[in-house]
Amino acid sequence: MIGAISLFIVVQGMSFYVLNITSIYYYIVINFVTIFISSILVKYQIDKYSKDPLKEEVSRNQSKYMGLLALAPAIGYMLGQSAQDTFILKHFIALVVFYFFTLFDVYVAAKFIHRFFFMRANISYVIFQQPSKK
Repeated sequence: MIGAISLFIVVQGMSFYVLNITSIYYYIVINFVTIFISSILVKYQIDKYSKDPLKEEVSRNQSKYMGLLALAPAIGYMLGQSAQDTFILKHFIALVVFYFFTLFDVYVAAKFIHRFFFMRANISYVIFQQPSKK
């Protein structure tokens, strides 16, 4: 959660000091969008952990994202090379990346905080492994 707040402050600072965005509407919109997306991520985690924990979930096919994961470094390299000479585009891409990591940190924080409270409320479902004798 601390990482998400820190990166959000970095996004606000880069917008104001580096890109010289002084429009109050930009900051109102970016704050409302961040709050809206954060609330969606928290609601998703609440809905996910409000189901019956003993019910078996359907396995998802995650191999369909392998192509995107394999192409991501090449796409990032091409974007970096094309934006290297332009000041605004370079900082705009950095701003978008920082904002993406902000939302990713919000997702991770919501996931693990809700998992903690779910485990705490339903301690009878939690299986603790016995320490090994090695």
